[in-house]
This record gives sequence, C-alpha cells and structure tokens, in this order.
Amino acid sequence: MKDPNEYDYEGEMAKTQLRTIEDAAKQLHALLSDDENLPEWVQSKITKATDYLDSARDYMVSKERQQAESKKKSFREIRQR
Repeated sequence: MKDPNEYDYEGEMAKTQLRTIEDAAKQLHALLSDDENLPEWVQSKITKATDYLDSARDYMVSKERQQAESKKKSFREIRQR
C-alpha cells in the first residue's frame, strides 16, 4: 500500500540516475588502463559508488524474492482450504 505522503515516480527518477551512472561507468572504463595509477580520492569515489549500488541492488532483489515467496505461500494456503 502506498503512503499518500510519499512522492511518486521514484522509479523513473532512479532509472534516469542509473542511466547517468551507466554512461559515467562506461566512459571511465574506456579512459582507464589496467596499470593506471589513480588518485586516492578517485579510488574512494568508485569504491563508494560500487558499495552503494550493490547495497541498493541487494535490497531490491531481496524484496522481490520475499514478495514472490509470500505470493507462493498465499497461493498454497488458498489451495489447501
């Protein structure tokens, strides 16, 4: 159930941000050589971005799995009646 006080279209906003991230990652990937020495602050930004995106993905994947399991459980309960 949606909270009426929450904003709408967060998914659209997130997808726009993810496209920006994808473009930046592709460009950085193309610019870097394997033996390139990066400033520590650049390494830190890439590490943080990786961590934040992995955490967000893990949450969303877990949420999807929980919802799917809940639907399966409800269906089984209905069939057993």
